[in-house]
Amino acid sequence: MRVLQSLTGGIFAVGLSALLASSSSGTVTIYDSAGFESPRFNLNPLVDTSISPFSGQDQVVIPGPPLDRYEWGIKGNIANFAEVTDERFRSGSQSVRLDRTVADQTWYLYSQPLTAMNPTVLGGNRSVTVEWGQYTVPSTHSNDFGPFLGVDVYGSTNSSTLPLRIGGFGVDAKTGELLYLRRRSGFADGVFDVIPNAANPGVGVTVPFNQWNDFSMTFDYLTTRYSMSVNGNLLLSNVAFIRSSGVTKFNDADLAALPADFEGGNLPIQTGTAYFDDLKITAQTVIPEPTTLTAVTIPLVALLRRRRGN
Repeated sequence: MRVLQSLTGGIFAVGLSALLASSSSGTVTIYDSAGFESPRFNLNPLVDTSISPFSGQDQVVIPGPPLDRYEWGIKGNIANFAEVTDERFRSGSQSVRLDRTVADQTWYLYSQPLTAMNPTVLGGNRSVTVEWGQYTVPSTHSNDFGPFLGVDVYGSTNSSTLPLRIGGFGVDAKTGELLYLRRRSGFADGVFDVIPNAANPGVGVTVPFNQWNDFSMTFDYLTTRYSMSVNGNLLLSNVAFIRSSGVTKFNDADLAALPADFEGGNLPIQTGTAYFDDLKITAQTVIPEPTTLTAVTIPLVALLRRRRGN
């Protein structure tokens, strides 16, 4: 069975409003890693597996009272390690390496660990774009699939800071297939699915291993739909937010290492490695357009039936 339930990742209310940088084009920057470069990010060799050397990076102190700060933190199993590295980079001289080494779920997110301030309020006329570079190393475990390595995105409602998953996009590190999160009845936090490949039915669209690929997701808060692109090519659009009821705010976009298929019983762990660079999150003014479905939406159900029988 290819489709796997995905569990909630975000736990922190990410109040990035204080960090917004306005521009004359109607775009505001919510967060810009600026390539994970020094001095904001420091190289940490893997020496202490009891902590994640990525946690606490890019710390920004917010004057009080109450005193608070933003920094990169972790949700989930810290054995799935993240660190700043100079092994590979898309730009500059550094990136973030994420390793999945245990059968568990892990998210790294930019958050406020001390207090829960309000997330970024967008209103009904904003969209959010999350873009990053990703270099995925092919996994060598004996499972057929996994893990998922990519970005997992959360929002929240006006009345709550509780993170609600709205979408996600990344790579199956075993097959190279692009995976995204979509709604499915009975799965509150959605399921992973492949983007159908019209030229090769039954196999998802893939990206090359061992090279940098540029990813982006755009979340339209007016229609509560999102779209996905790779290397400048729009691959899928008009995908419903996983949780959409009352969602008006952006919480966080997490670097995620998750199982992409069932790995219980005697199945081996879905181990994998990916590098992330140039993560940037912006909000833009939305220009309403007629609701349309992309062509790849039509054969999706049939494709799932074939793959579920595998």
